[in-house]
Amino acid sequence: MSARLTVSQVRERFDAALVAGGFTRSRFAPDSFGRDTDHLLPKSYSVSTPSSSIDAFDGRDNYRDEGEATTRVEVRTAYRLRSDDQSGDYGLALDHEQAVIVAVMDGITGAKLHLRLDSVPDRSVSLDGAWLICRIRWTVHHRFAFV
Repeated sequence: MSARLTVSQVRERFDAALVAGGFTRSRFAPDSFGRDTDHLLPKSYSVSTPSSSIDAFDGRDNYRDEGEATTRVEVRTAYRLRSDDQSGDYGLALDHEQAVIVAVMDGITGAKLHLRLDSVPDRSVSLDGAWLICRIRWTVHHRFAFV
């Protein structure tokens, strides 16, 4: 992990991997994804970086020009459920979720970062019953530049 990455560059790596996997990036802010189902598209996703922690000290209370960072990344994705077979489509939605995970894990090289799949903390059907919204969380360890 010798190269330095900003949090924005980590997010861009997720975006690139998902686009290469055939998914469509949402035009809306990550926290808005799924709130209004009229904004969702099949195979759409959103990437957020809700938090980062950075070890920036060299042990003598002096900042170095780089540090070790841990960034949490969350991907939200949506799968359309047909009204005449929501139960059957739920299984297909889980396959879609798996495809998102595989696209990220296969599409991001570990040369400049270490990627760990943490959890899928939430799968919920939208209020109108038309979409399954999944949240998938990763932890990314990378070098962070201060200069």
